[in-house]
Amino acid sequence: MITRASRLVLVKTVITARPVHHMLVEAAPGWMLEEAAKCMRAFFWAGKKEANGGQCLVAWDSVCKPLRLGGLGIKNLRMQGLALRVRWEWLQRTDSSRPWKGLRMANDRQASEVLNSLATVQVGDGRQALFWKDRWLNGRTTEEVAPVVTALVTTRTRNRRSVQEALIDNGFVVVAQDVMEELLLEHEVAFGQGHSADLWNTHEAGTIYVTNFRLIFVSKATKSVVELGTIPLTAIEELKDVPSKGYQRLLPPERSMLEIRGHDTRVIVFIFKSENKHLKKMIDDLKKWIKPVHLEHIYAFSSKPPADMAMSSAMRLYKEYHRLFHKWFAQSPSTSFEARAHLQNKWWRVSEINSGYKLCESYPTQLIVPNSISDEDLFLAATYRMGGRFPAISWFDNGSGAVLARSSQPKIQYLRVRDELVSALRTPSIHHTDPQRKLYIVDVRDKISAVGNMAKGGGSELGSVYEDTEVCYSEVNNIHAMRTCFHGLRQYVNAYGSISSDGAPLHERDPISVWTQAPKSVVDISKLQTWLSHIQSILTGASYITAKITGESASVLVHCSDGWDRTSQLVSLSCLLLDPFYRTFSGFRALVEKDWLAFGHKFSARMGLPNKMAGEKPPKYELPWHAVGSIQSVKERSPIILQWLECIAHLLFMYPCAFEFSSKFLVDFMDAVLSCRFGNFLCDSERDREQADVASCLCIWKYLADLRASDNLHEHRNPLYDPQRHNGPIVPPPPALVPTLWSQFYLRWSCPVESHGGVGVQELVKTPYMIPDCVLFCFILFCLQLKIAAELIGEFECLPIDEIHPIGEKSIRVVGSNVKKL
Repeated sequence: MITRASRLVLVKTVITARPVHHMLVEAAPGWMLEEAAKCMRAFFWAGKKEANGGQCLVAWDSVCKPLRLGGLGIKNLRMQGLALRVRWEWLQRTDSSRPWKGLRMANDRQASEVLNSLATVQVGDGRQALFWKDRWLNGRTTEEVAPVVTALVTTRTRNRRSVQEALIDNGFVVVAQDVMEELLLEHEVAFGQGHSADLWNTHEAGTIYVTNFRLIFVSKATKSVVELGTIPLTAIEELKDVPSKGYQRLLPPERSMLEIRGHDTRVIVFIFKSENKHLKKMIDDLKKWIKPVHLEHIYAFSSKPPADMAMSSAMRLYKEYHRLFHKWFAQSPSTSFEARAHLQNKWWRVSEINSGYKLCESYPTQLIVPNSISDEDLFLAATYRMGGRFPAISWFDNGSGAVLARSSQPKIQYLRVRDELVSALRTPSIHHTDPQRKLYIVDVRDKISAVGNMAKGGGSELGSVYEDTEVCYSEVNNIHAMRTCFHGLRQYVNAYGSISSDGAPLHERDPISVWTQAPKSVVDISKLQTWLSHIQSILTGASYITAKITGESASVLVHCSDGWDRTSQLVSLSCLLLDPFYRTFSGFRALVEKDWLAFGHKFSARMGLPNKMAGEKPPKYELPWHAVGSIQSVKERSPIILQWLECIAHLLFMYPCAFEFSSKFLVDFMDAVLSCRFGNFLCDSERDREQADVASCLCIWKYLADLRASDNLHEHRNPLYDPQRHNGPIVPPPPALVPTLWSQFYLRWSCPVESHGGVGVQELVKTPYMIPDCVLFCFILFCLQLKIAAELIGEFECLPIDEIHPIGEKSIRVVGSNVKKL
C-alpha cells in the first residue's frame, strides 16, 4: 500500500509530467486540465482513479498552493501552462540566439497580455520592441494612448510591426490613415469610442465609434463594420441606458447596457462592463449628439461638394410643368420668363402669385391654377383655407381636362361660402353638348375627425354649396396614430424575429404563442394588423381617386387638415397610378420634388430635426453640443413618407413590370432620407431650404444616379420593367389592395434571410453558376435557335417579296415587348 506521502511525490513527478510536456508547446484545452486535475486529486487522496467528495479532505486549490503559502506544492496546471507560455513570449523577445528566432509563432493573446503587464520596454534601436503591443511609451502601450487608432489596425500588424518599422517615414500614420479612410466617409470625423462592447443582438464583441454622422460598430473578430450595429445619428429615435424590466432579468451581473431604437424599425442593444467609464461617458455625450440644435450641426452641412451648374428646384418644377403641358423645355433657361412662357392651355395656366412666398410660405412659387381664375381671386381663395393653402393643381390630363388638385381644409367661417376656385376645378366640357362632369372632394380624414376639427377652426366642404360635387372621406388616420402604430410594429418585429435585441435564440422566446393565439401574442399581432390596415387605407384612397379620374374623367380635390401629410401621400400615390412617367427613375424624382418638397411636407418636423439655421454666421462645428429649446416636438414625429414608399412597394409587387426601379431602390432611398447625409430633405418647406442653402449640400439624386451608372444590372434597376406593358394608368381593384408587410425594409434587421425572399433576379443574372446546368443548357439552346432564326430572316429579306409565303396560308403574328430586340 503506497502511503499518501509517496503518492504526493508521484503526483508531482509522474502524473503532472505529461500535461506539462504538452503545455510546453501550446495551451491545453480546459477539459483536459479538468480531467488531469481530477485524476491527480483522486490518486492523491484515495489512491484510486476516482474519488468522491468525502475522501477529499482539503480543497484542491489550497493543496496546489506553494509550500511557503501553506500548500503541498502541487502544480496548478492552468497557471503552470500560462507561465510556460509566457516564457516562450519572453524568449522570443529577448534571446536572439534561439534557433527558432524569426520563425512565425502562434499568437497567444493571454500570454502576451501577461508579459506586457509584467514588463516594460526600454527602446534602443527599436528592432525588438513592438510598436503597438509593448509598453515603450513611458510604461504604456500604444493602445492605451491611442485606442481609437489601435483598434482599427489589423491583428497581424499589431503583432509584428516594430517600433523602428513604424517610425521610419511615419509608417504608423500611413496604417492609421488607410484604415480610417476605409472606415469613414469624406468629412466624417470620429469624436468618441467605447471599447469592449458586445452587440447583444448577435453576441458579437467589438468597439463603438461615434462620428459627426453616425454610430459605428466594428467587430473585434473581423475588424469590419457591422451593418446592424451601425446607424446614422439622425436615424436614432430613442436612446436608453437604463434597462427596462424585460432586460433586467436577462442582463448579466455587473453589466450595463445601451438600447437604441431607430426610425428604420431597428432595435440595437450593446452591453458592457459597468466599470467601463470611457464608454459610459461616450453614452452621456451621445445623448446630446443625436439632438442637434441647428441645421449646421447635421452632417450634410459638414461637407461642401464642388459647385456645379445643377438646376434649381424652381427650374426643375418648371420642367415638370412643361411636361404636363406637353411643351418643350430648354435645358438651361436663362430666365424664369423663358421657363414659364406658353405654360397654359385653354383650361389651365401657371401662376407666380406666390413669388417670394408672399401668399403661402409652405407652397412653391409657381402653381398651376384654372385659366378662368385671376390672381386676385387666388388671394381671396387663400383666405378661405388653413395656412393659406388654397386649391392648386398637381396633375392634369390634357385629353379630358380632368385634374388632381390639393389644398388644406377650409376655415369654419367659410364652410357655407362658395369658393369660385373650387368650382373652377370641375372638369370642363370639351363640347357644348357634353354633360357637366362631377367634382369629387376627397377629405382624407374620417368624417368624425373632420367634424371634430371644427372646434379648431377647420372642417370640411358642404356638398350642397357646390353644384355637381360629392364629398368623400378616405378615413386615413393622423400622424399621431401612425407614430404609435409604428412603435408597435417595431416592437412586434423585434420581439418575434430570428435576431432580437434581447439576444435570446428564437426557440427560447417561445414564438409558438404567435400561432396559438396566446393573449400577449394576440396583442402583438394586432399591432402588425393595425399598421397594414393603415397602408390599405392609403392604397384604397389612391385607387379610388385614380378610378374617378380615369373612369369618369372627373376632377378630384384632395385635402386633410393641413394638406402636407396625408394629402401628400394620396396625391403622389395617385399620380404614380395615373402617369407611367412617375414610375421611372426620372419621374420618381420629379414626383417627390413636386408633391413632397415643393408642396411643403414637413420633413424636419416628422424626423425630429431642427428647421432653422443659427444665423447668418454658422457656429463653429464642434461636438458635443447641448440641445436646448429648439428641438422639434416628439409629438410631431411620424413615418409619413415611409408609409408612402411601402405603398409603392406593394404596387411594385402587384405590377412587377410597371416600375423601372426596384424595391431595393426604395429601401436605400428611405435610408438616405433618414440619414440626413444629403440636403434635399432638410427643413419643412422650399422657403426654409432656400434660406438654409441646402443646395450647397450633397444631392441624393446624384448619389443614386452614380450608383446605377456603375452597373447596368444594379440592384436598383428592375430587370422585369416593361414600359409597353403598362403605358397608361393603373387602377388596382380593392381586393388586390390587402397588403403584406414590406419584408425587404422591416425584416432586414430581425429576419435578414427572409427579408430578401431568396436570391433576387439581379443575382441570378450576375451569377449564372447558380442556375442549374439543365436550365442553363436549355437557355443556351434557345439562344442558338434565336440566332439561327435571325439568320434565316436575314436571308428572307434578300428574296423578292412574292417569294415569301406563310406555311398553310395562315398569317404569322409576333406579339410581346421583345419583338424589336429579336
